[in-house]
Amino acid sequence: MKEDATMSERLAAANPVALGDARRFVDDVGLEVIRKRAIESQDEGLERRAESLSNTPLTRRLHMRGLVIAAAALAVAGALAAGPALGWRAFRIVPFFEAQSASRQTQIDFGSMGTGAPAGMDPGAISEETRKIRQATFSGAVHTLWVAPTKLGGFCYLWSPGTGGCNSRGLERLDAIGELSLPPGVVGPQIPKDATKNEMLSTMRAAHELATVPLWIVGYVKDTDGASKVVIRFRDGTTVEPDVTWVSAPISAGFYAYDVPQDKRTSANHALSVESVSSTGTVIDQQTLAPNR
Repeated sequence: MKEDATMSERLAAANPVALGDARRFVDDVGLEVIRKRAIESQDEGLERRAESLSNTPLTRRLHMRGLVIAAAALAVAGALAAGPALGWRAFRIVPFFEAQSASRQTQIDFGSMGTGAPAGMDPGAISEETRKIRQATFSGAVHTLWVAPTKLGGFCYLWSPGTGGCNSRGLERLDAIGELSLPPGVVGPQIPKDATKNEMLSTMRAAHELATVPLWIVGYVKDTDGASKVVIRFRDGTTVEPDVTWVSAPISAGFYAYDVPQDKRTSANHALSVESVSSTGTVIDQQTLAPNR
């Protein structure tokens, strides 16, 4: 492949199935059959998710945005390629349809992502096409990244257990999810055992305001407008570029995970934002993680 190929061309070339062909395949296998199977089997997955959420620390619960079940609780590898001419770092491209298929239980998890969502908010994950992409260590454990295409041309992703989100139409260019913790020495408010729903939400919002130190960060980047890498910025002015695993069509996005080191988990120095950056250093998009205070 020519060295000046765009990331989109590289992602497409890494998969023998073109995006249009992949979508036609999805139509051929029968979306209603997939939807029916997901609905029939979602109760067990939903119960397990609710149980997991009830046992999750408050700070993590506040920042698992993107999963419908988390919102409801608040009231609601591949081939190596490099482009030296463009200044890209070496990166991995995973041909999606060659990746390992998910277990039935993981498929159920993806199929239940839209459960309880308002009308029009179901991400429409094609659960039977869920694939294993990579593993990474953060939050003191090894996590597995699973990705599934959606009926609208986007994707849903999950770092098992329990952290992920959806870009159902594939239009969002950058995503960053992280567990925010209280700075060392700061004591947060506690939820009373007999708290009402409003008191619980009020306490969680108060804790949210105090939790300003990211412990780990995961997310994705689209190659829109020439994005080729992810940059995490810290309060002391330093930056880090986490490894990005790019996934071919029909996903066409890169995924990353970063475990923030202990010396960058303080009030004086912590992660502030995540950026998608082009090969020439241009910041394309940015997402704030924590206030600069």
